[in-house]
Amino acid sequence: MSTKKAIEIATRIYGLYLLVQIPYAFSGLISSFAINQEKFIKNPVLYNIWASFLPIFYIIVAILLISKAEKISNFISGDSKVTPKTDESDPNYSNLSFWLILLGIYFFTSGTSSLIRDLFLLPIRSGGGFYWSNLFAHGFTVVAGIFMILKNELIESKILKN
Repeated sequence: MSTKKAIEIATRIYGLYLLVQIPYAFSGLISSFAINQEKFIKNPVLYNIWASFLPIFYIIVAILLISKAEKISNFISGDSKVTPKTDESDPNYSNLSFWLILLGIYFFTSGTSSLIRDLFLLPIRSGGGFYWSNLFAHGFTVVAGIFMILKNELIESKILKN
C-alpha cells in the first residue's frame, strides 16, 4: 500500500471517528443546560456558546475529512497523481473495509464497556439529563460499531462514491 493510500484511509477513518463522537459532544451540550452553572462557571453564556460549537465543529470536520480525503492525501504526501484501484493481489489492510471493521470493533468494545459500567452505576446516580445523554452516547457508539462491522462494504461504497 502506498503512503498516499494509507493517508487517505486514515483521513476517512478519522472522519468516521469524529462522526461517532458527536453524541458525546451533544451530551456536553445537554449538561451545560442541565447543570446549575452559577456555582461552577463564571460566564455561563460563553460556556453554552462554546459547548454548542463543539458538535458543529465535529460535524464540519468529519464531513470535510471524509469527502476531501484524496485531496488531503495529495497535499500531505506531495503526490498529485491518482493511485490505481486496489486489485486482488493487495493485502487486506490496503482496503478501506478492513479498517472499517477494525474501527467498528474498537467502537463496539469501548462503547459496550462504558455502557455496562454506566448501567451498573445507574442505581446510585441521580439519573439527570447529563447521565442519560451519556447512556445514549454509549449506546450510539455500540450501534455504530456493529453497523461498521456488519455493513463495511456499504459504508465503503458510500464513502468512495462507487
